[in-house]
Amino acid sequence: MFEFSVQNDKGEILELTENPNYNVTQITGLTPAGCTINTAAVAGMDGETFNSARINKRNITITIIPEYPIEQNRNMLYRYFPEKKKIRLFYENDTRNVYIDGYVESMESDLFTKKQSYQISILCPDPFFVDTQETGAFSCVPVIPLLEFPYSVENMEMSEIMTGGYVLNNPGTVSSGALFHVSITKPTEHLIIKTDAGSMGIKEHLQPFDNVYIRTTTKEKGIWLERGGTVTNLLSKRISGMTWAQVEPGANHYRVEVDTPTGYIMDVTYRVLYEGV
Repeated sequence: MFEFSVQNDKGEILELTENPNYNVTQITGLTPAGCTINTAAVAGMDGETFNSARINKRNITITIIPEYPIEQNRNMLYRYFPEKKKIRLFYENDTRNVYIDGYVESMESDLFTKKQSYQISILCPDPFFVDTQETGAFSCVPVIPLLEFPYSVENMEMSEIMTGGYVLNNPGTVSSGALFHVSITKPTEHLIIKTDAGSMGIKEHLQPFDNVYIRTTTKEKGIWLERGGTVTNLLSKRISGMTWAQVEPGANHYRVEVDTPTGYIMDVTYRVLYEGV
């Protein structure tokens, strides 16, 4: 069983699957949206070569029958599915609670049939479903394993300061951009975050109470420093060959490098995304 509801451009929510005023007979477009694969023929070679691939936009179609009073419930559908307006669809079952944003393309029906049935088409430019929790959250606090003894043992190291190594587990099925927020607690001349995909960070004098933000989301990438209430763009200070790391499905490994291994606290926030429900 599942629940399906819509939020219109005014923020009003209408539940559809358990609503006695409507009978939802079919919903299509909830599985992975499909992709476009570009290939090219090469003279003298069998087959073709791969160029690129991308996920298509999503088209969700809802078939719904308004119950009595039909005219009143039909007008309610017009209110919640206004053409060309942005709406949000919610889907919940036993394992997932997600939403997706889209635009109403059309609402078609034959008004002269005894049982009026409406086909509502919604186009979703971003094809991925988002967990309603909105973001995944992950905190990295460096740990100093210390062993204290009332005496010393010559030539034996009794304690060690470890640079933070962390594992973030993303339950989604799609990679996602993230916001890396690093609070500086001890002075450093650089901040490097090493990931499975490469390194990202800056070379800049940082002091206690500084906050560094690195956003890796497509169309929103950037690096900023917040110091004493003033925000400065540090994109020009990024390290050479920097990788804008995504949070991949499954395990993601991070290691933070600063001058003092315990001189920071890092938080990672990201959207948990799914290809389909």
